[in-house]
Amino acid sequence: MRDKLEYSTYKSAASAAVLPFSRKACLGVPKDSLISDDATANSGYFSSDPYFAIKVLNYSLVTYTVTLTVTILYVSLKLTVPFTSGDSLFLKYTAWHLFFSVLLNWFLVLKNSSEHIDKSSSLENVTCIQEFCHVCKQGVPPRAHHCVLCRRCILKRDHHCYFTGTCIGFRNQRYFVVFCFYVAISTGLGWWFLMLYLDSSFKRFWSEDNYHYLLPLTCLEWLLDWGDVKAIDCFLLMVAWWSFATFVTALIYFAQQLFMILRGQTAYEYVHNIHTYRLSLMKHLRSVFGSLWIINFVIPMFFLHQDGNGVYWEYVKESKDI
Repeated sequence: MRDKLEYSTYKSAASAAVLPFSRKACLGVPKDSLISDDATANSGYFSSDPYFAIKVLNYSLVTYTVTLTVTILYVSLKLTVPFTSGDSLFLKYTAWHLFFSVLLNWFLVLKNSSEHIDKSSSLENVTCIQEFCHVCKQGVPPRAHHCVLCRRCILKRDHHCYFTGTCIGFRNQRYFVVFCFYVAISTGLGWWFLMLYLDSSFKRFWSEDNYHYLLPLTCLEWLLDWGDVKAIDCFLLMVAWWSFATFVTALIYFAQQLFMILRGQTAYEYVHNIHTYRLSLMKHLRSVFGSLWIINFVIPMFFLHQDGNGVYWEYVKESKDI
């Protein structure tokens, strides 16, 4: 049974502080530690900002993602692909395809990240407001959470992704899943071809010289001019380790997102053991990807909307009290 609270009733209840904000914000920051937009409007991004550390982490990982994506493309086109396959147009086109697929889905994640209930939105027709956000000073529908970095309440908020620099929620989750899918393929193939190149031009990996693949040791050998290690060897080895680490990370995120989608949960709901919105498998897939869900992994279906609007949700049973 759908639990609805009429807006007029909600408004009077919220003003009387009857509806407490019981959820936690981004990174588990409790409500008592949250700072309103008015208080942080002029705080800047300096150390006086209580969220300075996570903002630095946010911008650092976005920079890392851009740098690694461009570096893998350049190394593949200029070095590893010509070395392993000569002038293979297929591999070159594949590299460009993966590059643009990553960037396009990243762009769509950012473009659709603003789907939220803000103060300019009309709440007069919203009859499912369940809680009150003391930071935004407004009511929020089910599954919406506040993010201290995005500084707004996000519809069906799953988590804040530092690699894309924005929250993952109702409108951009499908692009984030496909983004992780292509990042995993790009970094995995980039790492594989780079290891083939290093195995031939640097040191044999499956030999007694494989200790040279330890990056700190290799950089130390180059700095102290030990052996025949060159700067390009350290650079390529660093890119290889970055690619492998990103491949594993993207694969874990991709599997985790599919797991949550198939269960009909967000990361918050999974941690708090909330099963209120678990329906059929196809309903979960259409809610995130739309009716033609499998095509999203080939062509971004940005012109087709998924089922629902992120405000009203079909319940199956009462959720666990939190």
